[in-house]
Amino acid sequence: MLGSRAKANQSSEQLDKRETQQMNTACEDPDFASNDSETLCTGCGICCKGYVFDHGPVEKEEVDTLKVTSVSVYRHCDKFYFSMPCPANYENRCTVYSSRPQTCVKFKCVLLDRLAAREIKLIDALKIVHDFKQIMEKLEDNEAYREISSDSVMVRKNLLRASGLFVNSNDNSLKKRYGETSLLLDVAARFVRDNFAHKINSLFGAPSSEETLASLRPRESKGPKQQGVRREREAIQEVVDIKFWQSFAPNFNICEPASFVDISSSDFSESELGEARTRLTIEGYVQEECKWMVDCNEMAKLVGRLSNTSLPNVFAFVYDEFWLPFFQLHPILSSLLGRDYFMLPHFWVWNIDPAKGEAGWKPHRDKGRKSLDNDGSPKSITVWIPLSEVTPLNGCMYLVPAYLDPTYNTGRENQEEFAYSSIRALPGRPGDFFVWNQAVFHWGGKSSPRASTPRVSMAVEFQRADVEAFDIPLISPLSPPPFEVRLKLIAKQVLQYRHMYQADKEIVEFAKKIYLN
Repeated sequence: MLGSRAKANQSSEQLDKRETQQMNTACEDPDFASNDSETLCTGCGICCKGYVFDHGPVEKEEVDTLKVTSVSVYRHCDKFYFSMPCPANYENRCTVYSSRPQTCVKFKCVLLDRLAAREIKLIDALKIVHDFKQIMEKLEDNEAYREISSDSVMVRKNLLRASGLFVNSNDNSLKKRYGETSLLLDVAARFVRDNFAHKINSLFGAPSSEETLASLRPRESKGPKQQGVRREREAIQEVVDIKFWQSFAPNFNICEPASFVDISSSDFSESELGEARTRLTIEGYVQEECKWMVDCNEMAKLVGRLSNTSLPNVFAFVYDEFWLPFFQLHPILSSLLGRDYFMLPHFWVWNIDPAKGEAGWKPHRDKGRKSLDNDGSPKSITVWIPLSEVTPLNGCMYLVPAYLDPTYNTGRENQEEFAYSSIRALPGRPGDFFVWNQAVFHWGGKSSPRASTPRVSMAVEFQRADVEAFDIPLISPLSPPPFEVRLKLIAKQVLQYRHMYQADKEIVEFAKKIYLN
């Protein structure tokens, strides 16, 4: 520890000398003074580090130029993007500045705008950059920060999100343990908000909770119909307020850092991981078990309570507990998809009630053969976790193993030519998890009135980082989104899966307001 502090101090001294020399040169050299913007940008590089953006768009004609650089470009829906932090950023400076994308050329942070408007001098702007880098050095040397950010790209690279982990926490022991970390994160996040971010509040550029509430504030009305609209809007105001969810399930957590500290990962040997990769290619699925850090029974009860409201069960993902099990599966997911992978904005929660004769989703392939590589290995997968006992009576999952499906990974994949005897039931229990590739044919069964309990489960999709994005935004698999982003993600699920469940028209309109505003 002493060695790392000495190294940090030495690095800080070198930074002081380098930045001081640059600031003095900028103020004395007329060539620098005539191009203050370039001086500030080349001496900063903060927007390149991922503290402000998660990705940047690339023009089609720029792709070939960037291919010869260290910038990695990916394609999505005929558009091109590069991920942050940008690999062309070296020691906080751009190494491809002369051929950087037009996105970088056109972007002006708050600090750059202030400099152009002569609201701040170059030397003062460089001092702000210098101070921010010092804060980041302190964070990098902070043991508690390393705990919450280990193996997590998004926590490390997005200060606004990391800082949000400490919001609304009343845990004094937590504050004592992470007091300095929380303070440093807050200071760094304020630097980003005040000087570098430009109307960016989240992954989606989402408005704050207050802005969202303001946009949904009911108008004064008199008639019965208008009063009904007013009550509906008041209900919407409650749902987008974090306090509503805290009171709905006070024993569950929302954006609590303690939820994601000391995560106990699933423990698999190399031979077990190798066998899982083989089975996923040959049979199309894997069933294993894990000792979850959450109480599946309490989670199932919460989903049951949600089922008694007008809100879809997927709103359970406002709570930390519904993200945590997928974080625990990092070792097996990184083995199946590679070290770098993403969570897709595709997830759902089911409560299949036998008393109502409900059934799971109809037979389908999640993405079909486009989700498979040439060797049959998956580009993307679905992880399905039962929160209750799952049996054929309460609607367990069924699938056709890949090697028994004649149209699997063929141009005839929309046809059903398998033998009924090839269908495999997948009963399970809390503690189990299922992984299937997204070309395998599967569905949820119809429940029987003889079943004693509902089938409660949840699922999330993941994809490799080295293939074209199947959807955006791609989400860090080890960093929980803040509350406002979770709401937007949940609203996206309500909208995109309307064809798979009985969607209430008012809820769909409500989801549109959250997602599109």
